[in-house]
Amino acid sequence: MSFSTLELPAGIVFGTDALLSAGPRAAARGNRAVIVTEPAMQTEDHLQRLREILDESGVDSIVYSELPPGVSTVAGEEAASLITASKPQTVIGLGGMRVLAVARYAAEQAFFGRSRGGGSGGRYIEIPTSCRNHFMFRNESVLTDANSGLPRIFPLTRGLVSGVIVDPSLTQSLSNKYFAVALLDILLASIEGYLSEDADFLAEIHLTAAIEKLYQSLSIYVRMADDSRARLRGSEAGMLSALGLGRAGQGPGGALSYVINSRHKVPKSWVSAVLLPHIVDLYQESEAPRVARIAGCLGEDVIGRPVEEVAPLASGALRRILGQLNIPTRLRDLNLSLGDLGEDCAFAMDLPYLKTAPFRLSEAELYELAKSAF
Repeated sequence: MSFSTLELPAGIVFGTDALLSAGPRAAARGNRAVIVTEPAMQTEDHLQRLREILDESGVDSIVYSELPPGVSTVAGEEAASLITASKPQTVIGLGGMRVLAVARYAAEQAFFGRSRGGGSGGRYIEIPTSCRNHFMFRNESVLTDANSGLPRIFPLTRGLVSGVIVDPSLTQSLSNKYFAVALLDILLASIEGYLSEDADFLAEIHLTAAIEKLYQSLSIYVRMADDSRARLRGSEAGMLSALGLGRAGQGPGGALSYVINSRHKVPKSWVSAVLLPHIVDLYQESEAPRVARIAGCLGEDVIGRPVEEVAPLASGALRRILGQLNIPTRLRDLNLSLGDLGEDCAFAMDLPYLKTAPFRLSEAELYELAKSAF
């Protein structure tokens, strides 16, 4: 029997000023919260505003922001120790994907970790500021293991995540360039999720809609980078993508980007941007009908044209977007070497993302993919 299961956090709030809902949601659990964020947020209005919102709801807050570049389980354990000592009822993650990964890990360890007594019943609220978290609707967190220096998937207790708050105005803390590259990271995850064997009909609906929204956001950005509509469309796309990825896996591009980020401290989103067209090239023939649909989502004229003619347009559209954004298009531009990539591919094979790809890649084939992007 084949069936689909859709599980979501207890509450999802989306839209401008959605941050206002954080106070009542935290207050419903108790009067203490720990906010896990990054040093840059100390100078942003978002953190102060969140603390004021919590205070107005009668919730005292403590901030943990000691996150170094290239965060690992060390930061997660430090945050978990603070949470355990503070005895909050709620942990709030405020920031980009690396912050949210630490916050999820820390909340799990503090509230349910056996070494800390576990079972305290605390809950976690997620507030992304970079319009994305691919694990938003999965009971998982991916963080660099301090012992191995490699990405590791940590399971979360079901029910830990009690709410997700997506407020497009929070993306204003991102520079225009970083925002654009974040969109490309969502785009890679969405495309690989759509092409994965795990994608059911609900995932396909969410992920193709996400790809369309991402194209709209990028098109607006290219015309006028400061147009607020780009941020709104990007945030909508991030939500749709996360909904789809809750039931569909990422692929070889995701695996490589996580490994390269962990081993070389290269921002994951920049690696994703470089790999994008090469991933689509990889599946252009074997998954031609779905790649053709991706081309349509990227604004290509596909109506009434044969699949074999349309499918190649997808990677062409992606290369055109990369050119318009004027960002690095080769892995060598990210100070990586072919020797690095050979080792990275070996480690990427251990992640589960290659197992959900449309066809299985060998380590040698994955290395050929990486070389094509070098």
